[in-house]
Amino acid sequence: MNYLHEELTQLLKEDEGIFQFIQESALDGLWYWDLSSPEDEWMSENFWTTLGYDPSTKPHKASAWQDLINPDDGESALKLAQQHFADPSVPYDQVVRYKHANGSTVWIRCRGMAIRDEKGAPIRMLGAHTDITEQKEQELKLDRELQWFTNILESSSIATWRLRLDTGEVHVNSVWEKSFGLYIPEDGVINISDWKALVHEEDVALFDDCIASFKEGKSTTVELRFEINGDIHWIKSQGEPYFEQGEDWVLGICLDVSLEKSKEIESQQSNELYYAFISHAPSAIAMFDNDMHYIAASDQWMRDYGLVGRNIIGQSHYDVFPEIGDDWKEIHKKCLNGHIDKVDEAPFERADGALQWLRWEVGPWRRGGVIGGLIMYTEDITKRKNEEALLLQYKNLLESSNKVARIGTWEVNLEDMTSTWSDTTKEIHGVPSDYQSNVETGINFYKEGESRDRITEVFNAAVSKGERFDEELIIVDAKGEERWIRTVGIPEMAEGQCVRVYGIFQDIDKRKRAAEVLAAQEELFRNTFEYASIGMALVGLDGTWMRVNKRVAEFLGYSQEELLELTFQEITHVEDLGSDLELLGQLVDGKIEHYQLEKRYIHKDGHLVWGLLAVSLVKNEEGEPLHFISQITDITAQKELLNVTSNQNERLMNFAHIVSHNLRSHSGNLSMLLDLFVQDEPAFVDSPYYSMFKSASENLSETIANLNEVVSMQTTSQEALQSKELYGFVVSALKNVEGLLTDVTAEVDVQIDKSLEVLVIPAYLDSILNNLITNAIKYRSKERRLKLTFSVTTGDEDVRLAVADNGLGIDLELHGHKMFGMYKTFHKNPEARGIGLFISKNQIETMGGDIDVESEVGKGTTFTLTLKR
Repeated sequence: MNYLHEELTQLLKEDEGIFQFIQESALDGLWYWDLSSPEDEWMSENFWTTLGYDPSTKPHKASAWQDLINPDDGESALKLAQQHFADPSVPYDQVVRYKHANGSTVWIRCRGMAIRDEKGAPIRMLGAHTDITEQKEQELKLDRELQWFTNILESSSIATWRLRLDTGEVHVNSVWEKSFGLYIPEDGVINISDWKALVHEEDVALFDDCIASFKEGKSTTVELRFEINGDIHWIKSQGEPYFEQGEDWVLGICLDVSLEKSKEIESQQSNELYYAFISHAPSAIAMFDNDMHYIAASDQWMRDYGLVGRNIIGQSHYDVFPEIGDDWKEIHKKCLNGHIDKVDEAPFERADGALQWLRWEVGPWRRGGVIGGLIMYTEDITKRKNEEALLLQYKNLLESSNKVARIGTWEVNLEDMTSTWSDTTKEIHGVPSDYQSNVETGINFYKEGESRDRITEVFNAAVSKGERFDEELIIVDAKGEERWIRTVGIPEMAEGQCVRVYGIFQDIDKRKRAAEVLAAQEELFRNTFEYASIGMALVGLDGTWMRVNKRVAEFLGYSQEELLELTFQEITHVEDLGSDLELLGQLVDGKIEHYQLEKRYIHKDGHLVWGLLAVSLVKNEEGEPLHFISQITDITAQKELLNVTSNQNERLMNFAHIVSHNLRSHSGNLSMLLDLFVQDEPAFVDSPYYSMFKSASENLSETIANLNEVVSMQTTSQEALQSKELYGFVVSALKNVEGLLTDVTAEVDVQIDKSLEVLVIPAYLDSILNNLITNAIKYRSKERRLKLTFSVTTGDEDVRLAVADNGLGIDLELHGHKMFGMYKTFHKNPEARGIGLFISKNQIETMGGDIDVESEVGKGTTFTLTLKR
């Protein structure tokens, strides 16, 4: 044994501080350095295996690794070590790069502590390595992607900002100076007062309310008027609060929506009551005639389905969405014959291949008792997750801005000469979503002559010289129509060569047709209102119900006549009334256009029901408020289900994370301590207990590795199912507790075909079998020798594994209803915790299986696991 290794082993026995350091730090390598003889250094085996080398080929010399460490990192590490030697309060904790045996770079976190003599002089140094390569590579990847999105935002004339709430400092991009005329210092930081100075005096209060909402942690979208060079511009601001390094920040964008705002005002002034009802509906609603041609569609419908800017009135629904299949057309035919089709949730594959989850209701509307067409209500219930923090926020902001400003993206990969267009870019070109572009076809869309010559010139300059471009040119789309567009190109260079050009593609063509005014007769409005698929109502400014449809009455348990004698305030839960009235006030004051609110209503019989309320305001030609349009969707069942499932899932996931994280460190320490013990007591290797300890330690490490993999999958556990031999799992589980079985002289009978395979998550099945076997040992009968039997019966699609014992048994009449409950115990064993069977049932169900139990007091228990083949 190397003398430094022997010395370290002795120090572990004498100095508890050194043992604590190893326990907390030693994951991927350990080293011990003789400072009086700097060339002598002992390294653990995993020091070298982490770097891809065979430990048996490497001497215990410092020179063995010095050619592998990055020279700059090696110099920094040496300086830090010298500081640590001079001052023990300076910790030695350094990130360095090593060259792996395969030529790749390994990022290592290196921590160390000096061993000092009685005078405090350093004589030895103990160090530990942790492999952080995966973390560093992910950080570098996120940095590159973040730079990509930053370039896109800078080039698309979208003003971005980050507001620090406690100091009022605002970090902005260069668009603020170009678009808003605001002087921006070199560091890109202004004060919130500079921003506020741009806001029109009548909108200052709304600006202050917006900042207050951010401080409450609320994501907010607001439209404000900016005074820019004497002109009034409508600016739409979106912001999302987040927490970073102990500080509260808000990330957001500003878009000039003056053109859209002017069109919106013109539309509001010219539309009659029916058009106002449909157009201002905050929900996605569309109305069709008997031939499935559009009669009306809400703004939310247009936004949800990417139709903003298109005139679809009079067009066939099937021309607007050619991807609609025969199954949907059959549903429409049935509804035109009087059927109502309602689905709470279902997947829908869009033309671009994206999977969208929808909730919808389709039914007929009638005129004079005759079916005049269909009314369709949809709600996008696709759940989005925030997994990439700031990067994902940038993505969401970019997607939102694309919908508002009709901005797409494009990319040309010069290494394989492939070209990629976003859906918005394809839409502007007038090509289908499955269209495959290339450099030549992309350039040929530009109008022949000046536009085509110019795009060719600037694209070639980007490739050859790395020059960015920003041009406004004319294209001829797939329908032969000329359209003005703005294209921005950003070259990406690598080692002096352009490898990719990417950028944005924006439709800047003026709309050629004004919005058509829809004729809405009173009868059409009445039928639309009455046959709507959701609850609808007209509500007076004082809260009285002016008119309600049957859905509202059914939801609240009143007749329509009874509701007209009440106000909405009288049947609203007191805790929800304040927020509802506050939003109504903002709606009347013009601070918001509409709002949605989940609120509780008091049913006629006294119980509470949940409704998703959407409210818009109808004004007269002078802009004075007349009444409210309310839409109410019954979400009582969804709220009750959500409260149950979300709490349960969160507890289980937190538990899995904690277990997998904590056990990893302890299992590594167990293996290391066993090796150290053998070095100190070599004779222990010949003991029969050594092989048991060794096998248990190795199996524990393997189980923890599998568990870590399952935890990382989170909600995709079904996809982690693997085909494995069942016999091997049972034998491994018995091996893990061989010592316990030997101690109680248990008899074990395994009646399983060795070639039989089942679909399982390895960590879960290991856990289940371990729990059942240890329970059999724990609750064995003192009157007879424990006998364990494993047998199977097979079906076409599943396998039933029976685990039987002859132990104490369980009174199922007394305890059967709580057999698999959390913290439920059935014997007075002091070690019982009541968690094992609860976890086992959840694990078997996650794998698509089931668990049953048969038991008789005094005779024993049989658990039957049903597993997929």
